[in-house]
Formats: sequence, C-alpha cells, structure tokens
Amino acid sequence: MGRMNHKVDFVQYSRNILPKTKTEQPVFDTGILKDQPDNPELIFNLGLLYESMERYDDAIAQFERAHELNPEDLEAILHHAQLCLEKTGDYLGAIECYKAALKISQDNPSILNNLGVAQIRAGNELEDQSLIDEGTATLKRAEELKAKNP
Repeated sequence: MGRMNHKVDFVQYSRNILPKTKTEQPVFDTGILKDQPDNPELIFNLGLLYESMERYDDAIAQFERAHELNPEDLEAILHHAQLCLEKTGDYLGAIECYKAALKISQDNPSILNNLGVAQIRAGNELEDQSLIDEGTATLKRAEELKAKNP
C-alpha cells in the first residue's frame, strides 16, 4: 500500500507545532491522532516526525505500531529496520525487521543486502561466526539477484 502524497507536508507542518527540544512531547495526542488512534498512516507519520527529531526509540515504537495495524506495511518495517541498523545499533532487531520485510517483498536485493549487513554486524558484535557466515551468504544472494536484474 503506497503512502499518501502529502506525507512530507504533514511532517513539515508537524515540525511547526512541536516543541523545539527533543525531550518535550509533541501535541499529537490533543489533535487528529487522539481522534484516530488506530490510523496506521498517522502513526507512520508520527514515526517520521520522531525520526526527524532524532528520537529514534519513539520513532521505532511508532513504526512497530503502524506495522501491527497494517502487517503489509513494508515502508514501516523498513524504516524500523533502518533505524535499528544505522541509529540504535540493534542489529538483531534489524535482522528481525528485514526478515519480516522479505515475507512481503521476496528476493528484494536491497532488503537482502541490508539483512546481510545487519547479520554481519550482529555476528561481529556477538562474536558469532555462524551469523557472519549467514550474512556473507545473504550478501552473495543479493548480488546474484542484482546481476539478474540490473
């Protein structure tokens, strides 16, 4: 399911009504999100907003919630995965997300590539050679798919 075209506009608008510090709470709970607490689109957008504020744990929580409400929401899964991989260092969380994304978009070389990177980073952090080997094999599979469909 594609995102609404005004997603970025929502984030820009939201920045104007938010406190200027990262620790203050946005005012979403008094507005549209309060009226539509189970709207995955709004929750995803709140995740984007938190991400733009560098509140990564809050962003991840929103992306998780958006995915719970819409299990086929590939964009929410990928945003969650990328934050785990690049911002929080939760490599096992990233692996879990990328595997969930592959259930929706099978044999996607980009997702496979990121999964391989997460597996290797987790393997290095945990000193787990089998995870490193799995990551290497995943990266090889991603490269094979890219070569088939340049």
